Amino acid sequence: MNKSGSIFCFVQLYHISEQGGGAEVQSNYLAAELARRGCVVHYICKTINPDKIGTVSKINGTIIHWIENRPTHSKSSIKEIYKILQIVNPEYIIERMSSAFGLAIIKYRQKYNCKYIWICTDNHSALKYKNVIQTYQKLNLIKFSYALRKSIYTDLIRQKAIRICDYVFIQNKVQKSLIQKNFNKKAFNMISGHPLSKSITSISERLQDKVVLWCANLGKHKRPELFVALASQMQHTNLKFVMVGGHSDKSYVKKLFANKPHNLIVTGQLSFSKALDYFNSAFLLVNTSISEGFSNTYIQAWLRGVPTLVFGADPNDVMVQNEIGYNVHNIKEAENNILSLLNNEILYKMIASNAYNYAKHNHSIKTMTDNFLKSINN
Repeated sequence: MNKSGSIFCFVQLYHISEQGGGAEVQSNYLAAELARRGCVVHYICKTINPDKIGTVSKINGTIIHWIENRPTHSKSSIKEIYKILQIVNPEYIIERMSSAFGLAIIKYRQKYNCKYIWICTDNHSALKYKNVIQTYQKLNLIKFSYALRKSIYTDLIRQKAIRICDYVFIQNKVQKSLIQKNFNKKAFNMISGHPLSKSITSISERLQDKVVLWCANLGKHKRPELFVALASQMQHTNLKFVMVGGHSDKSYVKKLFANKPHNLIVTGQLSFSKALDYFNSAFLLVNTSISEGFSNTYIQAWLRGVPTLVFGADPNDVMVQNEIGYNVHNIKEAENNILSLLNNEILYKMIASNAYNYAKHNHSIKTMTDNFLKSINN
């Protein structure tokens, strides 16, 4: 489908060139590919660089509008986003990862003729009161009572956004079911895409380096303690366990690594490009999250022929069904599967090949964008 000349505008918290996570990574890839195909693509976000506030720049064909890094609920930010939308006059507004910024889109959508596209990033976002639940889980009762009003406000904005938007996109069957149950909305599948790796490390090198990689933020819902425990359990091997990621709570991080095993390397927070270097040499990617929408790290690993092992977060059971990884229930099961891969090169080669071929055919930038444009055309 050809949308050449159409005007798209992304509204995100940040751009991945400065900081961000999976939502920013995927927004950047989609924006760049839409621009490459002849669309006019704008992107509104906060900047962490004071010199860029109020300026406009171009990255990979995308026109970036930088606004001040105020609190997300700032009325000034909402007004500024609304004014930029008036200037840009988009045909399509895309929000991937809900925030209070959605209020500006809602107000603009209600007054002007455009299409609002809302993309679900994680399973919790399909719940009515995601922020209230997560705030309650993170804070003690006193702090929760102070944060409750803001959490409810953010949840109400997201609920309104989902109800009035023209297109809802989801990443897995769980999200689709929750969106239908909680909002009675039809949802389209949002395929995540990544560029093909320019070079792939040979299997013999991977088996020699023996790097078991974990890459995420160190939030409690990611359960990093499971990876620490796995490394500790496998100290008798010559595997190198590497954790890429950080967390703002220094006391929590200190406690997490109080008894760090000798075979565990912790890099801290890295840029997106530097984190990718670890994927290039990894033998295996491990994910310990309770759940995932569809983690970028999976695709980054598969496109390099790296198998994955997860503790429950296998969206749509793609790993098990396509024989590209393992879904385990405990540390011992994880250890057994890792040792099987380490000691059986034929098995490793088969899973590595399956992973690469699956990702190449299902998660390229072209496949992602073709699916997106076909969906909004329908």
